[in-house]
Amino acid sequence: MESQIYMQIETDSGHISYGYVYAEILPLTENRKSEKRPCRYPGKSDTSCNPHIVTDHPNIYSGDFASPEMIIPPGGMKDLNGKPIPWELCATMNNHWGYCYYDHTYKTSQTIIRKLVECVSKGGNFILNVGPDAKGRIPKESQEILTQVGEWMEQNGESLYECGISEYDKPEWGRYTQKGNTVYAHIYETPLGALPLYGISPQEVGTITFLSSGAQVQRGEAWNTAMYSDTPFVALGENPVFSYPLPDEIDTVLKIELKK
Repeated sequence: MESQIYMQIETDSGHISYGYVYAEILPLTENRKSEKRPCRYPGKSDTSCNPHIVTDHPNIYSGDFASPEMIIPPGGMKDLNGKPIPWELCATMNNHWGYCYYDHTYKTSQTIIRKLVECVSKGGNFILNVGPDAKGRIPKESQEILTQVGEWMEQNGESLYECGISEYDKPEWGRYTQKGNTVYAHIYETPLGALPLYGISPQEVGTITFLSSGAQVQRGEAWNTAMYSDTPFVALGENPVFSYPLPDEIDTVLKIELKK
């Protein structure tokens, strides 16, 4: 059976979005509750046949992905064999689902952006709940925050779309995301002098640019980094020994092209 739902949303600025949402609804019969399809390969379990299955003993609530609510798992989501599985965080803009007229404790755009980056860096996605009122109007606070998130995404979305877990461990100053041979360094903390690119070999580093502007980033090796030759450094200003403010305090993103 196919269900069709019509939705219309009006913002405070008067813009209206509308359309249909389609969903296929399957009846949950007693047979489907207890149904367990055997593995097509003799001698193997369901999880070994399909690595996306979390358990060999699913129940009626089991699915092909996980969706933790209001929490980002420390190590992402994995199946019983320790292998990563698709997952997505579901969280709200304030502290309530849907519309709540008295809840004005909204998460900042910085928090939402950094949590989105964290999800991607752990192989996940982010479902963000936006609660319109009874007339379909998005609260002004939500509009302002989403506008700021959208402005950041316009310049840095490349570091998230089609990206995932990096082969390099999380650095102290932020996070890495990766797509193929391109690593994106998400810098949250202003470095003291040059920024160390932890985990990456100096010989692997190719071109480095600021993702938002495309401006080239210079290497930051200097007299005070000589003892750490196994770590590449980058300078965020002209002098690699000096400290400079981050171009974007929310999340400054470097695009690192590897030589692999």
